[in-house]
Amino acid sequence: MLPSSPPPAAAISPARLHKLVTSQPDPLLALELVTVTAPTTAPHPSTLHALVLRLCRRRDHLPHALALLRRLPSPPSPRILLQILLSALRLRRPPHLFFSTFNSLFVSGPSPLPLNPHLLLRLLSVLSSTGSHFPCALHLLRVVSTSIPLPEPLVLAAHNLLIDAAARSGHIAVSVSLFHRLRSLHVSPNAETYRILTQSLCRKGQVRTAATLLDEMLHRGIPADPLAYTTVLNALCRKKQIREAYRLLCLMRGRGVSPDIVHYNTVIVGMCREGRPLDACKVIADMRESECEPNVVTYTTVVNGLCVSGLYDKAEAYLDDMVRKGFVPHFSVFHSVIKGCCAVGKVNEAAGMMTRMLDLGMVPHGETWSSIIRSVCSDEDNVETKLSRIQKVTRDNSYSDTMLELLLFALEDLKMVLKSQESDLLIGLGNAEDVVLKIVQAGLIFTEEEVEYRVRNVLASVESSLSNASFAWGNPPEIVVWNASLYDYKNPRELSTSYNQFLKEKLPMNTPLAASCLPALNVEIETGILPTLEELKGFLKVSRTSEDYLVSLKSTSARSILKKALSQIKVKTGVASSDSDGGEDITSYYGTSGRKIQNSMFASESSTEVRGGTEVTLDALAAYLKYLEGTGKASWQELHDKVRLTETRDGASFCTLFGPALQLGVISRRKVYHETIQYERDRNAGFISPFGYSTPTVTAAVDAICSMEWYRLLALKSQVCIEGNYPTRIWRWKGHLIQYTSIGDSGPSVLLVHGFGASLQHFRDNIDGIADQGCRVWAITLLGFGKSEKPNINYSELLWSELLRDFTVDVVREPVHLVGNSIGGYICAITAALWPSIARSLVLLNTAGSVVPSYSFIPLSEEGHTSWLSRLQARLLLLFLRSRAGGILKEYYPTRTERVDKPLVDEIIRASYDPGAATVIESIFSFNLSIPLNFLFDSFGGEILVVQGMKDPLTKSKSFVSMLREHCSKVHIRELDAGHAPHDEVPDEVNSLLCEWIKETDA
Repeated sequence: MLPSSPPPAAAISPARLHKLVTSQPDPLLALELVTVTAPTTAPHPSTLHALVLRLCRRRDHLPHALALLRRLPSPPSPRILLQILLSALRLRRPPHLFFSTFNSLFVSGPSPLPLNPHLLLRLLSVLSSTGSHFPCALHLLRVVSTSIPLPEPLVLAAHNLLIDAAARSGHIAVSVSLFHRLRSLHVSPNAETYRILTQSLCRKGQVRTAATLLDEMLHRGIPADPLAYTTVLNALCRKKQIREAYRLLCLMRGRGVSPDIVHYNTVIVGMCREGRPLDACKVIADMRESECEPNVVTYTTVVNGLCVSGLYDKAEAYLDDMVRKGFVPHFSVFHSVIKGCCAVGKVNEAAGMMTRMLDLGMVPHGETWSSIIRSVCSDEDNVETKLSRIQKVTRDNSYSDTMLELLLFALEDLKMVLKSQESDLLIGLGNAEDVVLKIVQAGLIFTEEEVEYRVRNVLASVESSLSNASFAWGNPPEIVVWNASLYDYKNPRELSTSYNQFLKEKLPMNTPLAASCLPALNVEIETGILPTLEELKGFLKVSRTSEDYLVSLKSTSARSILKKALSQIKVKTGVASSDSDGGEDITSYYGTSGRKIQNSMFASESSTEVRGGTEVTLDALAAYLKYLEGTGKASWQELHDKVRLTETRDGASFCTLFGPALQLGVISRRKVYHETIQYERDRNAGFISPFGYSTPTVTAAVDAICSMEWYRLLALKSQVCIEGNYPTRIWRWKGHLIQYTSIGDSGPSVLLVHGFGASLQHFRDNIDGIADQGCRVWAITLLGFGKSEKPNINYSELLWSELLRDFTVDVVREPVHLVGNSIGGYICAITAALWPSIARSLVLLNTAGSVVPSYSFIPLSEEGHTSWLSRLQARLLLLFLRSRAGGILKEYYPTRTERVDKPLVDEIIRASYDPGAATVIESIFSFNLSIPLNFLFDSFGGEILVVQGMKDPLTKSKSFVSMLREHCSKVHIRELDAGHAPHDEVPDEVNSLLCEWIKETDA
C-alpha cells in the first residue's frame, strides 16, 4: 500500500501572518513565509507593503522587492513607490540603481506602472532640494519627457519646480535653459514660470533681462501678477535705473494693471534716494489720479527727501497733508522739517512745528531741541516770545492713577492708626532731601531696605543732604535700614542664586512682628495735610521736566493701538472687540443686586486691586482664602466676583488683587504667608500635607509670596555683590522687578533686547564695545527671563512691547535705537510700529516673524486660560531643555561653538529652576507671530537695519532675506557668516555694524 501524501498546511489568518512577517528580522525569511503560505492565506496589502520597503533597504534584495511589488493585487500607492525609489537612491552613488529601478517600474519593465503626477512632482522636489542630487532631478525630467507621454500641465509644473529650485541655489543659467526647453517641447510657460525666472534674475542683478522677460510675458498675453512688477521695480531702483522704473510704472497702467501702494512707494523711495524728490512728488500726483492714496511710508519718504534737498516749504506742505489725513509722522520727519526751517531762519515756523509735534504726543529728540533753541537765542529781540511757543506740560504722569489712589487710601489709614496711639504721620510734598530736613527732628531715621535703583538713589541723596547739613541739636540723624524678609538669613552675599539649591538649604521662616507702641508726639510741628488725588497729580505735573513728554505714550495699550491701525488699513482682525481704553467691564462694586456695597474693599466698581489699610487687606485675604466656602457677606461676595474676573490663569488673581498692597507695604509678605499657612492648618486639624495644599487659593497665595520673596532676594544680592561684567540695576514695572544695566554717560541711547530664554548677559561682549564708541547703552532682561521676575500672568508679544515702551519712557527718558535678537527683535519691531516716536531706528538680529507680501487678514490673539495639555508640554519641554541646553546652543553657534561656554549655559539652566519658569515656557504654545514684519515696518516709518546670520538653523535665511529685499524696500540688510545669535557669535563684527549704523542714522 502506497504511503499517503502529507496533509496540506493549515491556513493561518492574515493578521497572524502579518505579525510573523513583521517580527522576522531577516527580510528574505519573511518573504519565504509569504511564499509558503500563499496557497492558503492571502496576505493583507499592508503586510506586503511593509515587506517591500524592508527588502528595498539592501541592494541585493532590491530585485526581490520589485518582483514582490508586481505580485500586489492592486497598484501600489504613490507613497510606497516614492519610498522604494528613495531607498534605491540612497543605496548607491552615482544613482544608477535609482534610474534602473525607475525604468523597471515605469518605462521598460514587463508591465510598466502608470506614473502618478504627484509622485513625479514629489520625486523632483526631493531630488532638487539637495545640491548633489539636482543633476538626478534634471536627468529624471529628461527621461520622463522622452519616454512617457505626459499631459502638458504636468510637464509645465515639473519644469516650474526645477526652474525655481535651480534659481534658489543660484544656477540662473540652468533655470534659463529649462525655460527654453519648455518651448522645445511646445509647452507654453505660464505666469508662475515668468515670475520665478524674473525674481531670480533680479536677485542676481540681471534687471534688464528681467524687464525684457516681463515684456515678453505681456506680449504673449499672459497677465502678470502685481508681485512680478514689484520685484522688477525694486530691482531697477536698487540699480539706480529710476527712469526705467518710472517707465515700467507708466506701462503698467497702459497694460490694464493698476499699480498699488507698494509699486508707487518703491519708485518714490528710489527717486528720493537719488536726490529727485520733485519727481517723487509727481508720482504722488499720479497716485491720486489713479485713486491710490499715499500712506505713511509715502509721506515720510517724500518729506525727508525734500528736506535733504533743501525744499523745506514743500516738505512742510506734505507734512501738513500727512497730519490732516490722520497719519502719525515719525519723530524724524518733524526733526527734518524743524532743522530745515531753522537753517533758513524760519524760526517761527520751526517753533510752530514743534508745538504741533508736542500736540500729537511726539517726543522731540535732543538735537531737535538744540536746533530750535540755537535759532531762537540768535534773535535777542524776541527770545521770550518765541520760547513761549514751545512750552508745554504733558497731561499724564509716570505714576498710574490707580497706584496714586491706593497710596492715598493706605496713608489715610496709617495716619488714623498713628493718631489712635497719640502719634501722627508727617506729610510733605517735594524733593525727599528737602522735605526730610524740614520735618525731621530725630536721632534715628528708619527706612526699609530697597532694591529699586531709583529708590536707592533717593535714599543716598537724603543721606548726603543730612550729612552736609547743620542741626541745632548736634549730630545729624542716623539712617537705620531694616527689612521684613520672609526667610531668616544672615548675609545676602551668601545666598545661592539657584532656586533649586536655595530650597535645599531649608532656611527658617520669619514670623510677623506684633504691632509696637509708639511714643507720643510731644513736639510742636506741622504734620501737613493729606493731599487729594487731584492735588497730588497736579504736584507731579509741575515737578516734571521736559524729558517727560514721553509719558503721554503710556496712556493707550498696545492692543488698542494695533486694532486702530488695522482698522485704518481696513484689515479685518477677526477677534472680538473686548478691550477698551477704559478698563474692564466690572460691575461687582454694586453687587449682583445693583446696590452700592457698604464697606467695599475696592476703590471703585472698575477696580481690581484691594484698597485701604491693613485691617481691610487682612479681611480681603480671609475672603480670598475662603473662596470655595461661600459667604453671606456682601463685601466678601464682591471680592469673590473679582477673583473670577481676574483669574486669567490658575492662581493669577492673587497678584492682581493683593500685589499693590504688598508693594505699598500695607501688608507684609510675612503676614500673608503666616495667615495663609494658619488657615491651612485650621482646615486640616493643625496638619500641613507634604503632597500640596488643600485649596487652590492657599496654593496661589503661598506660591506668589515665595516667588516675590525669591526675586527680591535675587535683586538684593545683585545690589550688594558684583555679578557679571556690568552693574545691575532694578526697575519695578507693574509691581514686578526687572533687571537692567546701563553703560555710558553721553551720546545716543541704544536699548539691547535679548531673545527667548536669554537675558541681558547675552550681550556680554556688545555693551562695552558699543559704549566705547560714544553711546549710552541700556540692556534689559525681559519679564519672565533671567533674573527678572516671572509672575503668574499670561505672557505675550504685546505685553513685552509695553514693557519696552515703559522702560524707554520711565528709565531711559529719550528715544532709543532699538536692537533686538530673535523674539526680542520681533518685540522691538512691534514697539517701534506702535510708538514710533520712542525709536530712533530699529535693528533686528535674526528676528522672529515673517514677511507677508499681500496681507489682508491679521489675527490678534486673545488672552485666555491655558489648557492642562500646554502646562504638561511646558514642563516636559523644560526638562528637555535643562538636559540638552549646551548641545542646543552649539547648534545656534555653527561657526564658533566655543562661544557656548559654561557661564552662558549655567545661567540659562539656573533660570529654568526659578519659580514661574514653566509659566513662561507655556507662552511658547500661544505666541502670535502673525503680524507681518512688513506691516510693522510700514507703521514705524523710520530707518531699519536687518542683520541676518545666514547659518541660522531656525530660519531659512536665504528665503527670508529674499522676501525682505522684494517687499521691504526701505530696509537695509547685512548678511553675516553666523547662526541664530550673531551678536554673541561674532560680537566684534556686529558691534562695528551697529556703531556705523548709529552714526549714519543720527547724522
